[in-house]
Amino acid sequence: MTKIFIAAVGFVVFLSTLFAASVRAADDPAALRMTIVVNLGEDLGQNYGSLFEIKNRNGKVVGGAGFEGVYNTTGRGNRRRLQLFVKTPGQPLEYDVKPLPRSTTDAGVYLADFNGRLQAQSASGGKDRQLMAWDGSRWVPDQKHVPFATYVADKVLEVVSPRVLYGGKPILDLTSKEVGIARYYYAGGHLFVRVYGEGVNEIAACPWRPSQSAEIDYASAPKIPMRMPREFIYSYGQLGDDVLAATNTGGVYRFNGQEWRCLVEPIADVSYQVYTMINYYDRLLLGQYPTGNLFEYDGQEVRHLQDQPPVMPGVSSSAREAQTTAIYGGDLYVGVWPWAELWRLDSNSHQWKFSRRMFTHPPLTDSQVHPYEQEATRLGHVLNRWGHRITGLIPLGDSLFVSTSSKGSTPYDPSFGFLNEDDKWKEYGRVYQLTLPGQVSIDTEWKAGPITFEITATSDQLTLRQAGGKSHSARITREMFDALRSGKMTQRSGVYGKFGGKELTVTTKTP
Repeated sequence: MTKIFIAAVGFVVFLSTLFAASVRAADDPAALRMTIVVNLGEDLGQNYGSLFEIKNRNGKVVGGAGFEGVYNTTGRGNRRRLQLFVKTPGQPLEYDVKPLPRSTTDAGVYLADFNGRLQAQSASGGKDRQLMAWDGSRWVPDQKHVPFATYVADKVLEVVSPRVLYGGKPILDLTSKEVGIARYYYAGGHLFVRVYGEGVNEIAACPWRPSQSAEIDYASAPKIPMRMPREFIYSYGQLGDDVLAATNTGGVYRFNGQEWRCLVEPIADVSYQVYTMINYYDRLLLGQYPTGNLFEYDGQEVRHLQDQPPVMPGVSSSAREAQTTAIYGGDLYVGVWPWAELWRLDSNSHQWKFSRRMFTHPPLTDSQVHPYEQEATRLGHVLNRWGHRITGLIPLGDSLFVSTSSKGSTPYDPSFGFLNEDDKWKEYGRVYQLTLPGQVSIDTEWKAGPITFEITATSDQLTLRQAGGKSHSARITREMFDALRSGKMTQRSGVYGKFGGKELTVTTKTP
């Protein structure tokens, strides 16, 4: 089996040195503190990657911090969400699982993290599509924001087709061309958009910086025509200077900062769809259909990682889709259709671990590919309509939020009798909060120049704080705390990929 290669390079310092003053002072766990000062540099859409990774004397990862770089089907993850984790290698994981109230009456919901707040919305085909925000106890309508908007520097970037707005003002306006704009991405100082309409279906890399006052000159932007008329973008990702865009018909297109190239040619009548991309150590990983496996891009080519993740025992190996990815607790998570399997890649053993199935019904079977094929066919539906998706994986605070869906977000109807018993239908379009000890995250408040973060650990609590701003705490164990004191740190690399900021220093802070 091909293994995901992990490379770690950087400057090594010992945590025993970082925390020497506090540890020598009567071994007081409450005195264990660290200060991180990071300058993220000019915001050109880069992923900021890893700040550090901590390993024990056996070379096992016991902690780390960084910014996740991920795109899941409907939009880019929050690249300013700083995650901090501590873990104990080899220990079994026991998730605290809490179902949240429903955010929609539709049979599917997708998640986003905007400015540190969880958002939810059903997909096209649904009828209850109000954008909702979680306030910690209930869902409330979010009428201020466009779904899946993102921050660039100090303003919001959003698409209101056929225009792109930054801070509420147009930076790209194609109204006169009678076209639409969809699936945008900002990276490498270029705004990537798909532009479609009568006789046009292309991806453009538009040079743009948030500091410029002039609107984008679309005519001069490097473009690549999509190979098929109905081709559209499912996901974006970046590695180094390269930006990848993947489509529903199997096209994988690369822009290297100067020009476009098609890395994977779409083939008519051959399924090959990439629904998610995530940076993991020194690779960009792509989640694919119909294998349900990950593919990797190393800067040269796209390669299949056979059986990663594997197939849950008892179900078919056909028509599988790795739709969502995330990093939580220092490990990679993947959500797989059509049985809503949640898999975890342990960063120490490099083995895949089955976390859980996000539906309780129906009983597993490999005699059919999707759940409820016979029931759907009897109702005249497409046979995979009531398959099981994991549509969202959002690390936020101390938890991982997971959302579910049927194939689409079409509302449930009581005439679908086979889902009435025990309210089985309510597991579609549901959001769950999964929590483990040792993970905490906060949304970074943007500022030009140095940003300071403070980390405090005791024998039972881990706290991450931005100086003068937000903070969040999580539960940890004494074993996790001890691992912090005895480990060694590698800066600028780790599970979140190479550090993408400008400057980074890690120092002690006197209690």
